[in-house]
Amino acid sequence: MSEIFQHIIAVVDDDYFMREVVSEILNQEGYNPMVFSSVNEAEKYLLENPVSLLLLDVTMPEEDGYSFLKRLKKNSLFTDLPVIFMTGKGDINDKIHGFELGAVDYIVKPFHRMDILMRVKAHIKIVESQNFDKAKLSQLKEAHRSLMPLPEDLPDASFAVHFNSYLEAGGDFYEVLKVDAEHFVYFIADISGHDISTSYVMPAVKALMKQCFKESGELLAELKNFNNSVKESIPDGKFITAALVIADRSQKSFSIINMGHLPAILLKNDGSSEFIEVEGDILGVHENPEFGSVSINVEKGDRIILYTDGLLESSAGKVWAGCLEELKQAVESTKSYSLKSTPESLAAKVLKPDSVNDDVLILAIEV
Repeated sequence: MSEIFQHIIAVVDDDYFMREVVSEILNQEGYNPMVFSSVNEAEKYLLENPVSLLLLDVTMPEEDGYSFLKRLKKNSLFTDLPVIFMTGKGDINDKIHGFELGAVDYIVKPFHRMDILMRVKAHIKIVESQNFDKAKLSQLKEAHRSLMPLPEDLPDASFAVHFNSYLEAGGDFYEVLKVDAEHFVYFIADISGHDISTSYVMPAVKALMKQCFKESGELLAELKNFNNSVKESIPDGKFITAALVIADRSQKSFSIINMGHLPAILLKNDGSSEFIEVEGDILGVHENPEFGSVSINVEKGDRIILYTDGLLESSAGKVWAGCLEELKQAVESTKSYSLKSTPESLAAKVLKPDSVNDDVLILAIEV
């Protein structure tokens, strides 16, 4: 019974007798009912205490249940709160209206004890299942993040990052490697899809990429070996777009290698910017891919901006017209910002309200 008692069920009804009956039924089954005679009382409690389920009367003098539910669902705190309406109305239109507002079920008065319990148990079981899944996905998300280095882990690498995964099983990731005091490697990638398997691909790709830089052969040849290893490691139907930046701070130069990824942006010290256009095949598909590369000379204070396509997608999942030029202008507007604040500021400037439906990763590197 101790596990059931963790489930607090809010009961809102202006009828004292009905509140007592429902409360007694729930108590006998081991649940923890909290009863309220008005939506105002209930709202104060709900704002400060988590509940597993809300049983809500439709007809009440101060504010009816429909109005309350409509207002409640505007608050993100209650998006996932299951609500069961209790009403003396059995009209199908009333039920449809309740479901449209976000209710998950309906109990018509007068009701039998088992009618309440069966519906309550069914929705509590759904809540338990969802909580279990959220806990597992949260662990997966934390594991995903923990595999990516933070700027404070490698202060000499002079980079900053903004990362927001749309779902717990994110497909975007990055890696930063220190070769020696003057040479650093930056890798940004986007694995297709957002299912659970996507998150398990990331550690394997990172390990293979590190191994690539341990080899003593010619880099582009090693990257083709890297591609073949990735091809064998990822599930069928998946692919990876990626960009690789090799910084030589002693020579003040950057080498950029493209693997089907979006163009990097060079933000110069004078505030101007340009796209670094390099063609290249995606990872994990072709047997003999061609990865384009280019080397550029830079000056102290110049920055390279890498990003994934989630930064540019609309709510429909499509890249909108003119987005690259808009992104370029937004990058130029961040020149006076510190390196640390650049990725976060850039995300705030470019992302449209309520438009994010993909992972968003921005990596800023400074000479």
